[in-house]
Amino acid sequence: MEVLELIDIHKNIKSHKILTGINLKMNTGEIIGLIGSNGAGKSTLLKIISNLLKPSEGEVLINNINVHDNFQQVANEIGYLIEEPVLYPYLTAKEHLHLALKLHGKPINDKQINSLATMLDITPFLHKKTKNYSMGMKQKLGIACAVIHNPDIVILDEPTNSIDIKGINLIKKFILQLKSQGKLVIVSSHLLQEIKNICDHYIMIENGELINTDSLSTAKSQQYLIYFKETPETQNKLEPYYPLHKSKECISIEISHTDLNSTLKFIMDNNIHISDIEKVELSFENFL
Repeated sequence: MEVLELIDIHKNIKSHKILTGINLKMNTGEIIGLIGSNGAGKSTLLKIISNLLKPSEGEVLINNINVHDNFQQVANEIGYLIEEPVLYPYLTAKEHLHLALKLHGKPINDKQINSLATMLDITPFLHKKTKNYSMGMKQKLGIACAVIHNPDIVILDEPTNSIDIKGINLIKKFILQLKSQGKLVIVSSHLLQEIKNICDHYIMIENGELINTDSLSTAKSQQYLIYFKETPETQNKLEPYYPLHKSKECISIEISHTDLNSTLKFIMDNNIHISDIEKVELSFENFL
C-alpha cells in the first residue's frame, strides 16, 4: 500500500541547487536503499521527508496528507535518525526513550522499551548516562528513539556509522524486523554493499538528481570476476570475446550477472579451466 509520495521536490540554498525534480512513490512493508556519494543530497532529501527542512518547490505526502502543511496530523507516522543522534549526556537510555514517547504523546511502556532494548542490544546500558557511551552505542540508542513510538515510516540515515561488524549485522536484522511489521524503512548509505542484501529497491541520487531506481536483484548491482591460469591457449580462446585483465600468473574477465550463464557455457564448451570466481561487491562510485 502506498504510504509516501514525493512530488517534484526541489531544494535551493541561495543560487545553489541541492535537489532537482525528485518524484517517488513508496509502499508499506518495503526497505528502500538511498544510495549516493557524500554530498549527493541524501540527507537533505531525508530531512525534507521528515519535515526538518522545507522544499523550495514540491510536496511530500504521507497517506495523501501534505507533510509540510499538516505535520501534526502525520507526526506520529514517521520516525527518523538523520546524521548523528543528538543525546543529552546526563540522561540514561531509558530516560531518552521515556522522553521520546512523551514527545509523541504516547504512554510510558516499559515492556515495549525492554523489548526494543533487547533487539538492539542496549539492555546493559538502559540505566547508564549517555555521556559515557561509545559512538556505536549512541547510534543504536538513536535508532531506538526513532522507532519507540511505532511509526509506519522509519528513516535511518547511515545507520551503521561507527558500528562494528557484529553491530551492523544486528542493525540489518532489526531493519528486517521493521519490514516484517509492515513498515516502510528508508535506509541511506554511500556504500551499496552495506545495505544491498536487505533492500527491496534502491534509489540512486547524485548532484541532487535521481539517476536510477531499480530492484537490487538487477544486473547493475552484480558483477563477477572469473580467474584463469595464464596460458597461451587460454588467452587465445578468450581474447577475441572478452577484455582480459592480467595480474601475476593469472588472467581474469569481468562480466555482468546477466552474462554469467552464457559465459560459463562458452568456457565449458571450449574446455577452459577456471581457477576461481569472485562476486564483486560494488560501492556507489562503481556506477558513475
